[in-house]
Amino acid sequence: MLLFRSALRAFSVALLILCLTVVASAQSVAQTKEQATAGGTRSQAQVSERGLSGADSEALLSQIELALPKWETALKNIDPEKAPQISYSLGKAIADKRNLGLMEVGNIRLYVAKQRVKRTVSGELALFGFLQSLYDLMGDVVGLEVAVGLTLSSLEKFAPELGALCGRIGDDVYARVALLEKGSCP
Repeated sequence: MLLFRSALRAFSVALLILCLTVVASAQSVAQTKEQATAGGTRSQAQVSERGLSGADSEALLSQIELALPKWETALKNIDPEKAPQISYSLGKAIADKRNLGLMEVGNIRLYVAKQRVKRTVSGELALFGFLQSLYDLMGDVVGLEVAVGLTLSSLEKFAPELGALCGRIGDDVYARVALLEKGSCP
């Protein structure tokens, strides 16, 4: 019965994170449409066709850079040793995922700086991979917390923002790879 409840909680949290990500993506699309009708940016079709402009890419890098300190702080505040009721193996799994997440934050910071110097498709692919990995690691930590019925962090609140940033850079990098394949990438 306890295992069933833990599985049900884990499923519920995963479903919540998925819903929050979908909502964030929908809000991002709505914002893009609003800006496009107001003449502020290109339409979504043009973005997916050509990738982000230099200014849009710079704005995205700034958003990522501004979010890094809060993600890093949230990860650093995870301390499984403060919860004596969890097993050593589970605490170690949480600590390992926290440490990997902190490593990904460092990688993201490095590649944001590299992309500011010279924007490359390979750099964007790497940045997308690091962001996606961080998103997955945060989801894993939340899932492990739910499995034991504890709240060691508040990582789930970053899912919408991180998911939206992953989506934006992912769309851009896939558009640029398609252009590379055609031989017309800027």
